[in-house]
Parts: sequence; structure tokens; C-alpha cells
Amino acid sequence: MQTFLPVAVFAFATGWFGFDAWHYRRRLTALRNNCWVRNERQHFVRYANASPDVRAAAETTKEN
Repeated sequence: MQTFLPVAVFAFATGWFGFDAWHYRRRLTALRNNCWVRNERQHFVRYANASPDVRAAAETTKEN
């Protein structure tokens, strides 16, 4: 039991559980590549291929 804590801390710090930045960026990229938004002409395009203005509009919330 005494050796479990240092091993768990090492495993977490080195990303064995998938919480490191590389996995986070990979998951975020996959989500963005599979996300569709409407462009200026109201056509569906992938988030990754959308213009910066369309991306910004997709990430902001609309307030009533």
C-alpha cells in the first residue's frame, strides 16, 4: 500500500491514464473534425475548414 501512492502519482504525471495534454489535444481535434457548422452561405462545412469568423460565431453563445 505504501508503494501505490508514488506509482499512482508517477502514472498520472506521465499520462498513463490519458489525462495528459497530448491526449486532450487529440480528443479536441477529433471533436472539431467531426463537428459541422454553417458558413456564410448557410452551407454545412466542417469546423476545421470553416473561416475564423464562422468558428468564432459557432463558439459564442447567443443571448436573447
